[in-house]
Amino acid sequence: MGNRLSWVAAKGLDKAAMLETFGFVETGEIEDDSVGRMSVAEFPGWTVLRSDDFSFFEPPTLAARFPEGEVVGGQCYDSVMYSGAYGFEGGRQIWSVVNDPDEDPFALATTGRPPKELDVIRRRLDDQQAAETDDEVNYVYEGPMLLTAALTGFHPGEWRPRSGVVFHAVEGRLSGAAGERQAAARALRERLKEAVLTQLVPAAEALGFEPVARRPDFLKFHGPNPAVLVRLRGEWSDTLEFRWAADRDGPRVEMVFFVRRGAESRYGEVGLAWEPPPRRSILDRLTGKNKEHPEAAFERAVGGTRALIDAVDRYLKDGTPHPRIRPPRYFDDEPAD
Repeated sequence: MGNRLSWVAAKGLDKAAMLETFGFVETGEIEDDSVGRMSVAEFPGWTVLRSDDFSFFEPPTLAARFPEGEVVGGQCYDSVMYSGAYGFEGGRQIWSVVNDPDEDPFALATTGRPPKELDVIRRRLDDQQAAETDDEVNYVYEGPMLLTAALTGFHPGEWRPRSGVVFHAVEGRLSGAAGERQAAARALRERLKEAVLTQLVPAAEALGFEPVARRPDFLKFHGPNPAVLVRLRGEWSDTLEFRWAADRDGPRVEMVFFVRRGAESRYGEVGLAWEPPPRRSILDRLTGKNKEHPEAAFERAVGGTRALIDAVDRYLKDGTPHPRIRPPRYFDDEPAD
């Protein structure tokens, strides 16, 4: 366990309005499990904004930001086993459900009139807790998160939702010249995403990979990310994920891959393959000289990665090395040849 999150779900509010409320814009990237990120997703009837900052969506913040409509917010901190969910209507907090280890680690404290869904959740958790013989196990901690899920469809403890919902990274909106650069970078990431989904994903599918959304047994690792693919090879499985970014070194597309025994969880470092930008001296970086032309940089990022797909395929099948491939390392048994 390692979650340290806060979240807000607004009923009937579209994504654009949610981002405007907090002054955020999308970055053009699909969210993964990176630390320190903010992300947004649309669930049926609800828009959810999620933060790795435990204190970002505290009750006073939510009451001030949403003077109208129905809102569910919350927080969870796995290390100290604190969790809470809060309900708001018309800018006023009308209920709360909190599991506070400093008060009673095996109880849900409530204020106001919590939703009726809490009754069933509380009974089930109390039954599970009563049957548990290990004092270190706390089922009640899940209560606020299960209530959030029952109301909105979003379970804060499941980083990768299995409902077909994809989270998109967001960041604070900048203004002036910085805002123009931010918009240009966002447009480039969107263009990279389009190239990944229309060019690179089909190339991987031609080698026997299929979208992870078609493999429910793998959604627990990746969620329904359209840039993640899976291929079964006997008792082994290969996972291939495309990631894209635009930073001071220009556009970049990476292939991150992993090998598992079937759909079993394994611990280790993932493999990585990508086409780096041409080397530039420190002086060139400082003076801005010898930069790639934007179109050449885009072609290098996308076309170079496309050329590497076959190399990754060979590596996964028979271990053929390639200078652009960083092999995965495992802490348990290695895949059989």
